[in-house]
Amino acid sequence: MPKPTALILGASGKIGSYLLQALLPDHRAGRLKLVAGFRRPEVGEALREQGANVRLIDLDRAEIEGLAPLVASLDGVDRVFLAIPV
Repeated sequence: MPKPTALILGASGKIGSYLLQALLPDHRAGRLKLVAGFRRPEVGEALREQGANVRLIDLDRAEIEGLAPLVASLDGVDRVFLAIPV
């Protein structure tokens, strides 16, 4: 059975970073491929250093650029966790 790929959108936020830390052991053990989604470029390197794969994904840009970049960023992702401020 192939390992699932899980994307955490908001991985640098309060809830997303907690979930990232909880899932990193499974990622490191090869039971899960973990992708940390972020929207501020300066956050990417810190997430990468923690051991996650990273993708720059800014949902607000979909209003300007359309959905194609967002759809492309979801390529290969099986599961998504989305945490956004309301």
